[in-house]
Amino acid sequence: MLLLAVLVAACRDDAAPRRPLPAPPRSWPLDVFLASQAWEIADVDASGRLLANEWIRGAARAVRIAAGGSRELLAPGERSSHRALAALAGDEVLVELAPVSEGTPSRLSIASGHGAPRALPAADASRFLSADRDGQRLWVASAGADGLERLLEISRTGSGRELVEAPPGFRFAAVTRDGALAAMVRPVGPGADEVVLVDRPGGERRLLLPTGADGRFSVLRFSDDARRLLVAADDGSELARLEWLDLDSGGRSPALAAPECAALGVRAASGVAVADLVCTGARRAAVLDTGTPPWQGRLPPESTVTAALPAGAGAWWLELSGPASARDLCRLDADGVLVPLTWALAPRLEPTALVHPAVESLSLGDVRVPVEVWRPRGVARAAAIWLEDDGAPPRWGEFHPLHAFLAARGVLVLRLRPRGSDGFTRALREAGGEDRLAAAALDAERAAAQARALAGGAVPIALVVEGARWQTLATPEGPDPFALRHALGAPPSFDALAGAGRALEAALLDRR
Repeated sequence: MLLLAVLVAACRDDAAPRRPLPAPPRSWPLDVFLASQAWEIADVDASGRLLANEWIRGAARAVRIAAGGSRELLAPGERSSHRALAALAGDEVLVELAPVSEGTPSRLSIASGHGAPRALPAADASRFLSADRDGQRLWVASAGADGLERLLEISRTGSGRELVEAPPGFRFAAVTRDGALAAMVRPVGPGADEVVLVDRPGGERRLLLPTGADGRFSVLRFSDDARRLLVAADDGSELARLEWLDLDSGGRSPALAAPECAALGVRAASGVAVADLVCTGARRAAVLDTGTPPWQGRLPPESTVTAALPAGAGAWWLELSGPASARDLCRLDADGVLVPLTWALAPRLEPTALVHPAVESLSLGDVRVPVEVWRPRGVARAAAIWLEDDGAPPRWGEFHPLHAFLAARGVLVLRLRPRGSDGFTRALREAGGEDRLAAAALDAERAAAQARALAGGAVPIALVVEGARWQTLATPEGPDPFALRHALGAPPSFDALAGAGRALEAALLDRR
């Protein structure tokens, strides 16, 4: 692969450049797959440097990357998991620190690359919304003991003040750069939301959405001139569309033409907005107001841009993914040259020997839904049905350490979201009926039948479920087509994935 020929950047700040070692004559053990890392784009600072997060064994650390590829830890003395959120003034960066203990909230702090992060006590248990244009003030939403959310203004020095309180059921979703306008959202029924505009100087609150049919509305951001609001809306459509809502007229206009994709979010830097889409389970990045993406024709084979931000002077920071490569970072220079910056796949893994998943379909009641299939290259010795939690958007078509390990060992993995799940079409979400658990149980059995057909015969099959909603299906009660039922949290922790891998290997392969 082209990516192997050009990737020379180290995985860690002080490591020498390295290349993947040759594949051993047999499948690698589970720990080798789990040693793979992942990178994610966070923001770009005023100097054009990238703020990114490196994920290692389920923990994150915030890193700043310069145009030449040099890296700097933003919180070098911090041992807990922490990730960059936004660039502030100068060299300062807003970071989120992991909870101190189970049940405690994450903490917002300021890091600069020197010393320990500086805590923002006024922002405890708060959600970051945005920063002002100069990076001097932060807007955060904080829930009080009464359950009501409050919009707070936090200075870089740590002082804070309450600006406005949301009515019961509402959550703050977006704030203008000057803090004058805020948008609130609340669910009013299954698949139905309300969006209200708060004009602080004028003391006015006004219903913005719905303007017609009920739907779900994700408020993403205000335009730079504060005259429009960008929303992802699914009223009258199967997938969430990206639209601009004019605050004066109430008119709505398309912000991006992607009819086969659902809009998830958007990030912006230097006046450029980049949308986050999911297309049949796969994540994609698309630049608003641009017909052809600047990276088209510049990527390694089978690589996809999952996130992007401008790097200045016509250059771009890119986050790449692929079925045989963990999420990595690259820089696309103004002259079209792609410069890899990271190599996240475990060094012992040979990309050309890894299984590539494919998207197929499965009939579930009255709907036909996509399923992701990790099919071993040889004869399938076993199969695993993976009911994915819908608390986060899917990330199909990418390297998954446990799925890749199982497929390499001869286990066919079939991943799906059962009826009643979010993440794909409105039809799938509404197809679960009143008893979603019973529908999911039937969907798991149908998926098992398809797995047997794909395997070409009777093979032992395991069921893995993510999240609390389907956890009951992991209890071994009644007639059972599964050799093992295993429950995971959502999202599964690193240790949970390792435990699931060992349990599946023992139940499906070691006994044969």
